[in-house]
Amino acid sequence: MTTPKRFKVALSFPGEYRPFIEQVADLLSKEYGRDSIFYDFYYEDELARTDLDNYLMNVYTKESHLVVPFFCEDYANKEWCRLEWRFMREIIKKKRGEDIMPFRFDDSKIDGLLSIDGYIDIRGRAPQEIVDLIVKRVTKANYNKSVNPVSHTLVSVSDLQNIENQIADLRGLISNTNNDDFNTQLKKLEEERDDLKLQLLKSEEVRQEQEKIKEELEKSLSKQKESDILKQKAFEAVEKEDYDTAEELLKESAKDRISEVAEDFYQLGKVKELKLEYRPALEYYELAVRASPNNVGYLDKAGRLSRDLGYVDNALRYLDKAIVIEEQKETGTKDLAIYYNEIGLVWHSKGEYDKAIGYYEQALEIDKAYYGDSHPTIATRYNNLGSAWYSKGEYDKAIDYHVRALEIDKKYYRDSHPYIAIDYNNLGMAWDSKGEYDKAIGYYEQALEIGKAYYGDSHPDIAIRYNNLGSAWSSKGSMIKR
Repeated sequence: MTTPKRFKVALSFPGEYRPFIEQVADLLSKEYGRDSIFYDFYYEDELARTDLDNYLMNVYTKESHLVVPFFCEDYANKEWCRLEWRFMREIIKKKRGEDIMPFRFDDSKIDGLLSIDGYIDIRGRAPQEIVDLIVKRVTKANYNKSVNPVSHTLVSVSDLQNIENQIADLRGLISNTNNDDFNTQLKKLEEERDDLKLQLLKSEEVRQEQEKIKEELEKSLSKQKESDILKQKAFEAVEKEDYDTAEELLKESAKDRISEVAEDFYQLGKVKELKLEYRPALEYYELAVRASPNNVGYLDKAGRLSRDLGYVDNALRYLDKAIVIEEQKETGTKDLAIYYNEIGLVWHSKGEYDKAIGYYEQALEIDKAYYGDSHPTIATRYNNLGSAWYSKGEYDKAIDYHVRALEIDKKYYRDSHPYIAIDYNNLGMAWDSKGEYDKAIGYYEQALEIGKAYYGDSHPDIAIRYNNLGSAWSSKGSMIKR
């Protein structure tokens, strides 16, 4: 069962091989973003702490989708490497061995690693080859395909962008070398990309977002600016030698033209988003921000898409500025709740759960004042809080918030609505993590029943439900054997 985690890949290695591993980390960062890769030098500020053992245990066992150890004689002899390997054996104990991808620099004995355990011998291989293997593993595992408690989408925007990046790189290789194997791989990647787009478009959340973007685009395109009138008035003022008036009119006209350019970039971003071309969309939104830096709509859009693509530091910068601008307004706090929630999602993705909870609570307080205690927006805030507490390992608090969300959603949606299935799945995950497997199975089965009725038997959502059920039954079986 896959849950939202901070890192896509975590690296474990001895310092003697740092020059090699640093190249691997930097290449992986180009694929997934620096914030998605755990490499110690990227997080020196976080590693300076007295409870480093507990911190690393959380990184390897809870906050990383794929853990990649580099075994060798130095690894076997290093105290911290042996400790990290102990954490990985805990992952194996929980029947998540597929979340570990071992590499070897030599044949040294590693305590706890059996002769039947698979690994990749990387003697004489380049860092790019290692990265290609890791990317292939991550792509096949599709770690983002499970339901995120703070989102209803089954695949993420970053999944699609990762495929687009691989396609762009491969096309660059093909332009220099016409290789049949490269062409075959390109075709396969393009098919995977098209399949991901179809999966995104099957998501109700994405469809709603697409409709919203289309409506906003049509509305903005229908507006006609008439800055030429200002230029005509300025011309008349110059004829009268009224240069002060001419200056002010031309300044106003220039501001209008800058606003028009910013809006053009914003509209281009929306078109790219409607085409599911998210990286170019972000580039246009960022140009809109540069042209009109205090437009909170542009800042919000650039911040949200940066977060979705994994550029979390950029997302924080844009959303922080939107909040500062919105807080300065004397009236209208409803939008502020949206920005608090968005920045909470960013901190959540960075693994800063206490900060995320703080922003979620601020958003909840504002929304309760606006919507009351029972509204779908309030249910969303409760689910986000539940997800953050779940990520902290506080499962009872997570259950409390997810139950509140379910109670509200049941008032607004029919019992067979996919949002109800999301609530059931969230509760199943929390009970599963508490070791209450019968309760978890009950919720997973309800989520499965709704999913099959809504999507049919062959939708990716159904595979996730079966996977969750299988995991819970397997854990229950292991508990009975003990």
